[in-house]
Amino acid sequence: MVFWEVGLPPGTAWNVSLSGVAESSSNSSIIFTVSDGGYYYSAASPILINGVEYIAAEPNGTVTVNNANVIVTVHYMPVNTITTTTLLTWVATIVLFIAIIVILMSIRPRRPRPSESTGTQVAMKVVFPAFSYPRSDSSRAYICAVVY
Repeated sequence: MVFWEVGLPPGTAWNVSLSGVAESSSNSSIIFTVSDGGYYYSAASPILINGVEYIAAEPNGTVTVNNANVIVTVHYMPVNTITTTTLLTWVATIVLFIAIIVILMSIRPRRPRPSESTGTQVAMKVVFPAFSYPRSDSSRAYICAVVY
């Protein structure tokens, strides 16, 4: 019986247990010599390689041998995992981004101020609502606006 591994990086150690008998290899195949009958197998899963987990699609199962060679293919797939370093990098990036936004929002455009040394003055006009009043010597009404 041959167990064939697909999906692990070359040279990766992996193992299979067949009805309690364990074999390991750094090659793509593991060979068991067995007689006819039914067997339970379990392949190593997950396997961690350089911070990446590889999970077997079907790590466990049963297989029947009946006067023929049996090949069982174990498909491994990498799983994206968040490591502490990756998480800290993202948190630092977000904090920096928020800090930049806060700094940019706190910067206000400066309004020109009069210089006290040159004696420049600021003139200000305030216009109040106009009102009318009658003159005693005619029937006309005049409008007056107060400007300061």
